[in-house]
Amino acid sequence: MLSDLNIKLDIKNEARVHIWYNEKYGKNIKPYKSVEDAIARWGTTITCIGVRLENNKLIVTAPYGLNDLFNMIIRPVKIDFKEEDYLKKVNKWKKNWPKLTIMPWKEEEKNG
Repeated sequence: MLSDLNIKLDIKNEARVHIWYNEKYGKNIKPYKSVEDAIARWGTTITCIGVRLENNKLIVTAPYGLNDLFNMIIRPVKIDFKEEDYLKKVNKWKKNWPKLTIMPWKEEEKNG
């Protein structure tokens, strides 16, 4: 349906992710309660962003805010994501965008 756009798209039906997620990532997850619930679990804070058009206005869903996106910081969201998958993703991104700041999976504990 969108092949004439001549771009690579990765489209998922979030209502069905729980059906195939375990096979791909080795973890069973529950069905999402809403699209906002799904967005909040997308592995990195900068990918947890959704935009929809409602009454001619753009509605932004960004459960972790937009600061990481604007500052090019990759930070893990560990709800449904494993460290191994995070590292694969960020290593690939870092090759394409070397100015990214990659936050470690295990952040250092802060004293004080």
